[in-house]
Amino acid sequence: MRRECRGLAEVPRSNGLLLQMISDTGNFNNANIVPDHAASEAVVCRLAELTAWMRRC
Repeated sequence: MRRECRGLAEVPRSNGLLLQMISDTGNFNNANIVPDHAASEAVVCRLAELTAWMRRC
């Protein structure tokens, strides 16, 4: 089951969560396997914002 909210896609997996910024274009079929730490940090920050927003509601 894939969930999307505020440009963030979340897919639960047996070994954790897969998070992806769906608003970030240009990564489909990208052969680059080098981790992008800035992109990873942006996704985690977006998840933190979403979690904080959900707690306020």
